[in-house]
Amino acid sequence: MNSIHPVKIAVVGAGNVGASFAYTLLLSGLATEIILIDKNRARAAGEVMDLHYAVPFAHQTEIRAGDLRDTAGAAITVICAGLRQKPGQSEMDLLTVTDSARFCYLLGNHFHVDPASVQAYVMGAHGETEFPAWSSANIAGVPIREMCSAHGCNPAVLDELFHQTREANNGMIDYKGSSCYAIAAALTRIAASILRNEKRIFTVSTVLQREYGVSEVALSVPTVMGGSGVERILHVGLSDQEVGQFLACGREVQHGIEEAEFVVQAGMRS
Repeated sequence: MNSIHPVKIAVVGAGNVGASFAYTLLLSGLATEIILIDKNRARAAGEVMDLHYAVPFAHQTEIRAGDLRDTAGAAITVICAGLRQKPGQSEMDLLTVTDSARFCYLLGNHFHVDPASVQAYVMGAHGETEFPAWSSANIAGVPIREMCSAHGCNPAVLDELFHQTREANNGMIDYKGSSCYAIAAALTRIAASILRNEKRIFTVSTVLQREYGVSEVALSVPTVMGGSGVERILHVGLSDQEVGQFLACGREVQHGIEEAEFVVQAGMRS
């Protein structure tokens, strides 16, 4: 059911992620108006046309193509534009919401419980430096490692489940070129938490100010999302090893920022 008050959401980028997000938004009924923006105006227009014909099966929503000026007055603007990752390439992405969801899904399947009953966070930055916060991972309050012991499973199985979590995106790139549905679903849930002030917890990328011993770097940590966006950062208990992994992740991101700044400055001088 659509909100009583008009809610405009602008989506910048009409590629697989942007179009999937716009479609998921339409199904959710969160927005009364969706603006799809892309430098390829024909691509945006085509996606809008396709979405129009889904409206009778979803919610009465105004959907149109636009430009960056149309972001004015939007309740939320989501940037989905970016270069598609190719096989063999790596990326430094600061959001681990979908990694955490994938991790819970795999753990739930392994222990034969609803993934929604699993609380397990992947923290840091999406990619090689991300890590599972095993110290706080649990199912209905039972620590994951204790659950594993009770089921007689080899602890190495847990490491393999995390390996599958981290490498899943590479598999999707090899098979279909990119991932999009889980990202779109996650973006819609985050948007709902903001618009409805639900105060749900997501591992979103947040600039840290001494949390977990890191400052002035954005990393994914459990964060309460409400009507004002990021409302507060939760400090989950980490082992000494996990703290070390988090600090290493912060250093890696800072190094990546410095490298990017060097490339930009070199380009400006040439």
